[in-house]
Amino acid sequence: MKLNRLFLILSIIASFLSSCAYNDSYLDAKLPKNMAYFASLKDYTRTVVVGEGMQFRIGAAMAGVLHNDFDRTVNFKLGTTAFAVTDTSHIIMPTNYYNYVPLLGTDGTVQAIIPKGLFIGYFSIVLDSVKFLNDPLSLKGKFSIPVKIIATSLDSINKINDSVTVRVKYMAGTEGYYLYKNSITKELNGVTVGSTIIESSANESNDQAWSLVTQAPFTVLVTAPIAEYTTSMKLTGASASTPLKFSLTVNSSGISFQQISGQATVQADGVNSYDKKTHDFNLKFTFKKPSNDTIYHVSSNLIFRNRMLDGVNETRSYLNQLSQ
Repeated sequence: MKLNRLFLILSIIASFLSSCAYNDSYLDAKLPKNMAYFASLKDYTRTVVVGEGMQFRIGAAMAGVLHNDFDRTVNFKLGTTAFAVTDTSHIIMPTNYYNYVPLLGTDGTVQAIIPKGLFIGYFSIVLDSVKFLNDPLSLKGKFSIPVKIIATSLDSINKINDSVTVRVKYMAGTEGYYLYKNSITKELNGVTVGSTIIESSANESNDQAWSLVTQAPFTVLVTAPIAEYTTSMKLTGASASTPLKFSLTVNSSGISFQQISGQATVQADGVNSYDKKTHDFNLKFTFKKPSNDTIYHVSSNLIFRNRMLDGVNETRSYLNQLSQ
């Protein structure tokens, strides 16, 4: 059982296969022969993050031994309807959307090596960013790549776990939940009538953190819990039920705001910046609701807290220190 846990940890670290589940019987060293198989769900999703590498790995495991004393090979067939899961919710990704041809050997298969000392071998899928990101089906996770093990230098192939269907989608690099420090000034008829500062706690709940959700490769839907204020700027209630919503685009041209139909008018109000290394924002903007003439000037420091990537909670290392 300890060996099983070790294999699972290695798989998660190496390939982010968050839903892997190794079968103890396959890993039993007493089995008369070793075998190749997929140690994952039959149908799972791989999400690439825009700006962080448009590629991911697919791998097969070996079982039946405690030690792998030399390199092993596993050959795969991929991208065909012959073994695809019949599911109208997704379609097979066009082969020109990724490095299909470069992966193929002379026999038309893709080969992975399970190196000496290891128990999993991988090959890399590299997406064509232009074709993949410009197709609206990519965001919706409609594309999939069927993969089947068809040959191996191991003794056998486990026929129960010899194929998978990998769904592929993308996430904007700015998606996630953010802690914040907001400085808000209220203006009415050109006159400042109040101001306040609102700061989140380190353990802010999701509905009280700023939420940025992918809409396009470089655009996210922002849901900001900016509360309503009276004329005296006294907080009258949290805004989880009526948050400020707008779209935010971050690309090589800079940062821009887009209004959402029926929502407040949002415009840049100074220099806005985004740190790709920390994922933090400094935003300066105004918003004005359709129902009145009040203008709110907002200066917000957004601190990246976490994001969910294929079921894995990815967070920043110093969050634990903030909560102490």
